[in-house]
Amino acid sequence: QTFAEVSEHIYDIFTERSPLEEWIKWRDLVFESELDLWGYQIDFYMEGGPQHWRDLDFNRVGHKPLYFRNESDRPWPIDPRCTDCMDCVPALVVTHEKLKNPTTGPDELTKIADVLRGKEGMTVISEEAIPCVWNEVWAHNTAPSIDGRAGLDKGDYGFTSAQMEEILIKLEEMKSKYSSGVWVGQQIAVDLVSAFDTYIAEVTEELDYQTNVNPAPTPPTDPSYYQ
Repeated sequence: QTFAEVSEHIYDIFTERSPLEEWIKWRDLVFESELDLWGYQIDFYMEGGPQHWRDLDFNRVGHKPLYFRNESDRPWPIDPRCTDCMDCVPALVVTHEKLKNPTTGPDELTKIADVLRGKEGMTVISEEAIPCVWNEVWAHNTAPSIDGRAGLDKGDYGFTSAQMEEILIKLEEMKSKYSSGVWVGQQIAVDLVSAFDTYIAEVTEELDYQTNVNPAPTPPTDPSYYQ
């Protein structure tokens, strides 16, 4: 589809959840690559822009085959945009979960404001006004959001126990990486590891529930599963 064709549906974004059967197909098809991409995206900024993808002579799209570089190819080249256009080193770590939480949200927003404050061309509201802005954006915003979509509850869109175990392994790997070596004592890494710890606890709790309390069967595949 062309950009013009898909842009007709721009106002449908975040208005409806997909049918569960279709989501399960998508989940199982892209799970491993999405988990890899999650880690690569964090590494990209923490390490100053290593290019985990291969340059191709055609447009890359968000489905298989994905052309990632191999670990044996390291050190990977740096994305030219990180050397020519911008600094690909993070100024701080902000998590979506904390940003949307009424208790921690204003503080997360303040962290963003403090990074922008004093930058050339940037006008930042006072610190006292930030809780009010957060409340208007998150509590009273009428625009479509990921939490307000029609359809099944978001809790219905889960992962298999095997997938949850893979997520946990990935989290532990990332935590180990950014809590050792050159990252010891770096505040940006400390904050990142703190986020990993939160996710590890949540995934461990969910996996324990799946395994010991409410094990759910995974729908069987059929010849047309990936069609």
